[in-house]
Amino acid sequence: MKYAAHILALTVTLALVSTTAAAQLPSKQKLVTQVPFEFTVGKNLVPAGECIIERAGVGDNALLIYNRTGKVHLAALAMPDDASKESTRYSMVFHKYGEQYFLTGIRIAGTRRFYKMPVSSRERELQLAHMPATEQDVIASVQ
Repeated sequence: MKYAAHILALTVTLALVSTTAAAQLPSKQKLVTQVPFEFTVGKNLVPAGECIIERAGVGDNALLIYNRTGKVHLAALAMPDDASKESTRYSMVFHKYGEQYFLTGIRIAGTRRFYKMPVSSRERELQLAHMPATEQDVIASVQ
């Protein structure tokens, strides 16, 4: 009986690990998109233009964000989370307050995985001021 319990626990653990690994950002690939507006990530302002996102390492929550137009290279931590429904595409998700955009997360095609970005201090100020926000997706491709 003890042996069967150990086998069951091992099977469940392996299933969870394989599901989590499959739902991550592609390890050797990059998400690429054209963002038509400038946006904020943490304390960094990223200009409009081509944006490339990739994982900093295998299993890391650290993402590297590049913008060749503005010669911006930054790292940001993202927390994997599960959305309520499966995404049909890769996309960058932004909150828009007035004319200010904040990177909120990244959706992964074919999964419920959502990489949630921490709320910046500026976005938190807007939230506390009860400024209305809308959500905007910018579709990305994998290269």
